[in-house]
Amino acid sequence: MSVTAVMTIANTLLQELEQEAQTTRRVLERVPDGKMSWRPHEKSMSLGQLAMHIAQTPGGVAEFAARPSPVEAPNFPLPQEAQSTTELLQALDESVAKARTILTGMDDASSA
Repeated sequence: MSVTAVMTIANTLLQELEQEAQTTRRVLERVPDGKMSWRPHEKSMSLGQLAMHIAQTPGGVAEFAARPSPVEAPNFPLPQEAQSTTELLQALDESVAKARTILTGMDDASSA
């Protein structure tokens, strides 16, 4: 009898996280440092805020998914405006690390 690797939901999500993080990094690397305060519309968030929101989303979503009973919608506070592309990439790295830690601690029983 051969032993096959069991793919848990968390492992599948971790693979997806790593793949999406690479794509997100490439997008955030293209946000120009000198345009962080640019707004597509006067009522919109700035480019720096929108990009920071994207950078912080993986950790926030993983944190929400780890809640025992997600009854209420997640609270994504208005993000701070990034001052540089470097700051965006650091925020992404921290967010992905947070998501990785949360997902690594989950099993299929807690994911159901």
